[in-house]
Amino acid sequence: AAAQTYSTSLYGPLGLNTVPSARMDQSGTARIGVSTLDPYLNSWLSFQIADPLSITVRQSAEISNLNDDADRLYPGVDFKLRLLEETTVTPELSIGVQSAIGHKRSAGEYLALSKRYHDFDFTAGLGWGRYGSAGHFKNPLKALGGHFAKDRARDGEKPNKPDDWFTGEDVALFAGIEYFTPVKGLSV
Repeated sequence: AAAQTYSTSLYGPLGLNTVPSARMDQSGTARIGVSTLDPYLNSWLSFQIADPLSITVRQSAEISNLNDDADRLYPGVDFKLRLLEETTVTPELSIGVQSAIGHKRSAGEYLALSKRYHDFDFTAGLGWGRYGSAGHFKNPLKALGGHFAKDRARDGEKPNKPDDWFTGEDVALFAGIEYFTPVKGLSV
């Protein structure tokens, strides 16, 4: 199959709208973008610095009307690390952190699986923080105690930091599908 260009999420890394995927760009790729989903406007610069590592610098603004000044700004540095490449049998597997360093409002961690089947790319994953806000079930990492068992604030003026990663009471599942149309460069 010919190489496809996977879509970016609204926050910069490859993904499906608000859902991260396990996909990676080709090493050396840089992307810049702006997106909006009320009440946020996001601008970002993303770098695929190595085959398995993507880093994104993002600025999100809380703003419902583009003619007004932003109510708040939420900076963040995000990363995604590919743990396994896709094979004919297994999906691609990546782990990521949004606002690894940045504001708690946008912070979340995830484990994502992506698998291609003909013109469809399927993604599913497990999310913590903002990605886990649907609270489908309790954080399975809490059984390991220590770091993972601590409570997590999803907002506040203190920045997100590694002490917050993969913590919190609840986690949630996410999923999405990207379809590559016969029109080159167009996917839905």
